[in-house]
Amino acid sequence: MDFTSLLCKHFTLINALFPPLGHSTPCPARCGTSEWVTLLGQYSSLQTLPKCHLCILKNRGIVLPKLIRLSVRSFGDNDLPCQMQGTLGNKRMLFLGGGASLALHKQIQQSVTLKDGTNWEQNEEIPRLPGETRVTDKDVIYMCPFNGPVKGRVYITNYRLYLRSVENDPVVVLNVPLGVISRIEKMGGASSRGENSYGLDITCKDMRNLRFALKQEGHSRRDIFEVLTKYAFPQSHNLSKFGVISFSYILQLFFAFVNEEKFSENGWMVYNPMSEYRRQPKTCAAEPCVAFQGLPNERWRVTFINEHYGLCDTYPSLLVVPYNATDEDLKKVAAFRSRNRIPVLSWIHPETQAVIMRCSQPLVGMSGKRNKDDERYLDIIREANGQISKLTIYDARPNVNAVANKATGGGYEGEDAYPNAELFFLDIHNIHVMRESLKKLKDIVYPNVEESHWLSSLESTHWLEHIKLVLTGAIQVADKVSSGRSSVLVHCSDGWDRTAQLTSLAMLMLDSYYRTIEGFEVLVQKEWISFGHKFASRIGHGDKNHADADRSPIFLQFIDCVWQMSKQFPTAFEFNEQFLITILDHLYSCRFGTFLYNSESVREKELEPATCAREPRILQQPECVEIGGLKCPTGSHVEWCKQLIAATISSQISGSVPSEGVSRDYRALRDGNKLAQMEEAPLFPGESIKVIAKDVMYICPFMGAVSGTLTVTDFRMFIKSVEREPPFVVDVPLGVISRVEKIGVQSHGDYSCGIEIVCKDMRNLRLACKQEEQNRLEIFENIVTRAFPVSNGLPLFAFNYKEKFAVNGWKVYDPMAEYKRQGLPNESWKISKINSTYELCDTYPAVLVVPTSVKDDDLSKVAAFRAKGRVPVLSWIHPESQATITRCSQPSVGPNDKRCKEDEKYLQTIMDANAQSHKLIIFDARQNSVADTNKAKGGGYESESAYPNAELVFLEIHNIHVMRESLRKLKEIVYPTIDDTRWLSNVDSTHWLEYIRMLLAGAVRIADKIESGKTSVVVHCSDGWDRTAQLTALAMLMLDSYYRTIKGFEVLVEKEWISFGHRFAMRVGHGDDDHADADRSPIFLQFIDCVWQMTKQELSTKTVSLWSYINSQLDEFTNPFYVNYENHVLYPVASLNHLELWVNYYVRWNPRMRPQVPIHQNLKELLAIRTELQKKVEDLQREAATRSISSSSDRGSSPSHSATPVHTSV
Repeated sequence: MDFTSLLCKHFTLINALFPPLGHSTPCPARCGTSEWVTLLGQYSSLQTLPKCHLCILKNRGIVLPKLIRLSVRSFGDNDLPCQMQGTLGNKRMLFLGGGASLALHKQIQQSVTLKDGTNWEQNEEIPRLPGETRVTDKDVIYMCPFNGPVKGRVYITNYRLYLRSVENDPVVVLNVPLGVISRIEKMGGASSRGENSYGLDITCKDMRNLRFALKQEGHSRRDIFEVLTKYAFPQSHNLSKFGVISFSYILQLFFAFVNEEKFSENGWMVYNPMSEYRRQPKTCAAEPCVAFQGLPNERWRVTFINEHYGLCDTYPSLLVVPYNATDEDLKKVAAFRSRNRIPVLSWIHPETQAVIMRCSQPLVGMSGKRNKDDERYLDIIREANGQISKLTIYDARPNVNAVANKATGGGYEGEDAYPNAELFFLDIHNIHVMRESLKKLKDIVYPNVEESHWLSSLESTHWLEHIKLVLTGAIQVADKVSSGRSSVLVHCSDGWDRTAQLTSLAMLMLDSYYRTIEGFEVLVQKEWISFGHKFASRIGHGDKNHADADRSPIFLQFIDCVWQMSKQFPTAFEFNEQFLITILDHLYSCRFGTFLYNSESVREKELEPATCAREPRILQQPECVEIGGLKCPTGSHVEWCKQLIAATISSQISGSVPSEGVSRDYRALRDGNKLAQMEEAPLFPGESIKVIAKDVMYICPFMGAVSGTLTVTDFRMFIKSVEREPPFVVDVPLGVISRVEKIGVQSHGDYSCGIEIVCKDMRNLRLACKQEEQNRLEIFENIVTRAFPVSNGLPLFAFNYKEKFAVNGWKVYDPMAEYKRQGLPNESWKISKINSTYELCDTYPAVLVVPTSVKDDDLSKVAAFRAKGRVPVLSWIHPESQATITRCSQPSVGPNDKRCKEDEKYLQTIMDANAQSHKLIIFDARQNSVADTNKAKGGGYESESAYPNAELVFLEIHNIHVMRESLRKLKEIVYPTIDDTRWLSNVDSTHWLEYIRMLLAGAVRIADKIESGKTSVVVHCSDGWDRTAQLTALAMLMLDSYYRTIKGFEVLVEKEWISFGHRFAMRVGHGDDDHADADRSPIFLQFIDCVWQMTKQELSTKTVSLWSYINSQLDEFTNPFYVNYENHVLYPVASLNHLELWVNYYVRWNPRMRPQVPIHQNLKELLAIRTELQKKVEDLQREAATRSISSSSDRGSSPSHSATPVHTSV
């Protein structure tokens, strides 16, 4: 009997393997088939399976007939398995998806081993890792904050809490490592009343809170409470019944000590301190070059004084210190440094020999105690770098905290005692402030995100402010070492929290090796684990004392900073976001031994013989599965504002600026501007110069006054400096100008006559001329005349523009071709040319699609009843369900509730054209109150009495005047200066992102109604050319992948915006000097913003090392866009307007906040493509080399030429 027949015979719920018949799903194997979901039992043999079924079997490594593996369903990328119910006769069984597979060989196999090592036994309800054992299970109700109560069974093992629902379809799964649990509390008592009021509350370290309700009879929660407490908090559990036991025995209750996972690579061998200090540049052309340390050398030596941790029990056994400092000197210095943490080397610059040193605070005390050995030691460090006269000391603390520490015996390096050192305080707050900040952040992101005041709420947590301070400090350290060529010493109080953040981030910026996967693992092992960051105390591994004052998210902040850098430099890091999230997940899970214990000395004694250092697999399974259509984007990011600012700066900062007067990112923008190298203003074909003024000063808001030559053409205003080399350039198209005014200018000498130019692209420009009024008048009149040609009786420059291109853009959009692509006309819809002369509606295109049965006379009557004659016409039709998006304007109901039978019948006809729905949804973009106001003026909306088969939904989107005012407020906070301290609340006060969110939410509702509800929709606002265009275009972009191509997007804009009469001339004010015109509004800008938002929408013998896990599956964590920037220092912008909340980590448990596109899977596919292309490049290189050799041989005695190897990065 063949495989398919076997399935058909034994499985009555075959749809558990595949989604229900008729449901359209892309082929997981991406073989190109658009539909693959069909009932497997329809096919009598494997050979007749559809292509995509064959893809599934092939991709799952099937070897027939011995073993068959079928993927069922996955809610994440290779997560622990999700589950679905099926039946085998009367016997219940599980179908597994994601990382699991179902093994069939005539009958169910006794056990299956998952890709990540998890085992499933026959009749067992839970996944198990090697070494994982089940302890207890119980029926509960999971109080899901997103989907409500979920009945299920919870299983407790020695590693995880695992819940599986019993009534939901698909099954809801919750998978929580016990190490993640911070607190367990009993909810309610025996006398509690109310449904689901008795149970357990569980607080987690990864931003989640979980609540389970149990039956009140017989103290049903007691046993599960005790089991959870025992295995989640092994260090705190009362084990006196075992007699006298060692601390190491208690800690071996961590799952890491019984984890039996095996990996091909030993993660404990990733970091070898001698190898890291000796690290040399790679010479193989096939491998990326990395910065080297080359230690020991003539100035620095390796000492083993701490081999048995006698000098400092929180430092590693191997240290690098100045060559001229003896071990006796080190002992004397240790007595003067907190916790004996002496200054030791972390990193050395391969060229300048400038070093990063780390230590703890000096024990100065209130009496100002001094230590000559410590003072001399810092001088030796300074002298090891012969290029500096002073050693720079960065104290991470706020100055006031450092002074307070003096009262408790600590302190800082005073100028009197250390005259050859300069001290800077970085003002980074202590662990208690950070802990409170994270608590506030958790309050606003879980379980619900408060969208109405999101930015203000985020700002109130101060989390991003703290991230900014840490990044700012690291940038100062890196810049001093790289640009200043100075050696630096970094410390905080004890040197294991803020110090580790600063040194590791600075090293990440300076050394490209640490931006590889291997290098980052080395960095964490070196600067955090070996140098004694107190992971056990800061995380609280196995300790139920959740209020412990030692707990703090220091390492989480470091990873957040790394993520911020990876967002600003997306090609500079070999690893991806999933890599960082995996590290954080297993920071808490206790599945691996990597982050257990507080120091190397304890770790070496207790851990390395018994745990595994491999990084665990990311838990991709959502705690709660949300089923449904498209999710509403939150609009919580402020990226678009950053892009506007960057565009503004890049267009202005293009000339030479003294290094002391402008920041590094400005200089980078300046150096890349090609216009600065041109002698005269660049001219397009058809462009002509109107005036040239040589004595003009441009008052730059970023760099001050710049003298230069002003050229005004009929297209642009061009300013070029005359005193700077290379020149400074400002190039402004005149169409960008909104207003030009004469102003007075002070404090610029002879340049007292000014002109202020307000632009539509967020800029304000200010020019100053010499006192001669004639000079300013000529410039002013030429700018006004050419910037506002319509107001001055002149043609727009577009009519004089003569440039030729190979492609005729006017032919991009052909309405007949576009409708044909959609399968139109058909039996329900026809193409009408009633508007060919624009008599029906002068703002509609000539070609319209309307219901087949509608006559032209009826259309004319409907047009008379709709504002501006804009009748309901088709914009898009679903290729399968035939549900449509139609657009129009408001009905002219008026205060007397006027009706039009033809209009009512027309909408009924639109509904009837979709046979799958008996309802038509009308989305009115306006606010209900505004629609009522419009009704009093002769407009209105579709009432239930007149349109009984239609459902009216108001989307509450504000009008053009509100949007114009919002953009005005946004401009005020982004140009010319940004208040970094109140950036988020200032953005919040503009309401710009709130309006973007409302537009996206409305478009999502439309798309969801079409796709999931299979219902036709009508969309309108008042006149149907502003909000209507926004909504229809965005919904079509969501529904139709063609519009997400370059050509398709051009067609979308031409069709929904240009041909359907969006009033670009009035909304933008082309060539019109009436800047106060009430018709102006950033409607199209908002649409583009929404599109941008959519494009945005990863110890040696006793335990397993985290790095073993990661390095065994590098394709899961590799960034396909990575380019090795050797010898490049990364300087991220540590400003709040450039920092984001890491939503994919902090808010990942909320299903409404998850990205809809499987980014992780896409990255893996890109990696495969990159590998394939790289192979082709290498083949071509070998072929070219072979031909070169052959050519040389043919020339005989001709002089030989060595070929320069070609290095190509894909």
